[in-house]
Amino acid sequence: MKKISDLEKKAFGLLARREYSRGELTSKLMGGDESLLGEIDQLMDFLEGRGYVSDERAAESILRAYQEKSGVNKIRQVMQAKKINENVVADVLKKLRSNEYELLRALFNKRYPVPPNTPEERARCMRYFQNRGYTWESVQQVLKDCIKIYSV
Repeated sequence: MKKISDLEKKAFGLLARREYSRGELTSKLMGGDESLLGEIDQLMDFLEGRGYVSDERAAESILRAYQEKSGVNKIRQVMQAKKINENVVADVLKKLRSNEYELLRALFNKRYPVPPNTPEERARCMRYFQNRGYTWESVQQVLKDCIKIYSV
C-alpha cells in the first residue's frame, strides 16, 4: 500500500473544501518553499490526470459566484488572481459577454427602480456599475435604454 505524503494530504484537504485551479493549488502547497516545486508538479500532474484539479471547473465556480453581481472585468480580475489559465478565462468570459446586457439590466432595475435624472445621479450610477466590473459601454447602453423607456 502506498504511503500518502504530507503534500498529498494537504492537497486533498484543500480540494475537499472547494475547487482550485492548478496554479492556485500549486502556490498554496508551495507556501514559499521553492524546493518542493518538483514534487508539487508531479502531484499536480497526478491530480489533473485523475480529474481532481481542473481550471475549467474552478472558472465555472467563480463565474457562478460572481455573474449575478459583477461584470466581465471584475470576473476576469478574480480569475487571474486565482491563477486560472488564460485560454480558459477567455472561453468562460466569452459565454458571459453574450448575456452581460441582460444581467446588467436586471441588476440596474433592481438597484434603480426609477432611472437617475440628473447628470450627477447618472455619473454616480455609472461609477457604481463600473466599480463592479461592467464596461463603460454596456452601462451607458443600459442607462440610455432605461431612460428612453421611462421618458416615453
